[in-house]
Amino acid sequence: MASSEEYGNRSVMAGFSLLAALASIGRAATLGEIADAVKMTGSRTHRFLAGLQKVGAVSQDPESGKYDLGPGLIELGVTALGRVDIVRRASDAIEDLAEATGLVALVCAWGSNGPTVIKWTQGNRISSIHVPEGVNLPLLTTATGNIFLVHLPREKTKRFLEQEISRAGVARKSVDADVERIVASVRAKGAAYSSGKAHPNLVKLAAPVFQWNGELALVVTLIGDATVTDMDADSATARTLKAATQRLSQVNGYSGRAERTKKSAPVALEKPDAA
Repeated sequence: MASSEEYGNRSVMAGFSLLAALASIGRAATLGEIADAVKMTGSRTHRFLAGLQKVGAVSQDPESGKYDLGPGLIELGVTALGRVDIVRRASDAIEDLAEATGLVALVCAWGSNGPTVIKWTQGNRISSIHVPEGVNLPLLTTATGNIFLVHLPREKTKRFLEQEISRAGVARKSVDADVERIVASVRAKGAAYSSGKAHPNLVKLAAPVFQWNGELALVVTLIGDATVTDMDADSATARTLKAATQRLSQVNGYSGRAERTKKSAPVALEKPDAA
């Protein structure tokens, strides 16, 4: 007979395997899908999921009944990321950026649900913006998302891009043109710019932070009021942002050579089989 300690260890391992399965599925999933992924019976899977729900590690949609990673787990993930050296350095950098520019500054990482805000701070020029840590940002319509779209491997972004296209209900040709424009602009300027439809004066500037091997590590973003601050991608604000992200990249051991040698082809979307 297994001891209570052995049983507890197995329970922890089983619970973790369920969370890992949900993360790898990459979307909300049914009980059956999760059970298949972890090779457990439906009843045992349901029992573990119920326990994980109680501590906020898993959430369940009341209408569809599907399960997804919960707010408690997202909070833990953000906290864990904050203890990684590169994130700590970026967190310090956005404090300096916010003080120097007076703007809202964010650090974003690529998570299981796409671009994710992991840290934010506020300057003295804008007091009405609150950006929740753990929130996910779209690829096509935000400056932050544009940087991920351009600098991440296509296989990482494709699924999220397709979901955005499906939700927006836009013509694929127009999206292809938008993606090509985004790639060309970000490559040329080293930063991305976006403004919101609801608040067109509220604009965002984003720039990449690279790892030593030229892979994208993080994205740093500034948010400001275009009527108060020049926020164009060629502005002094953009130069300040890019100088900060370049310093972070250099601290990570990035020399600039890896990115130049591994430039990807323009990102294009595959047409669906039925099209």
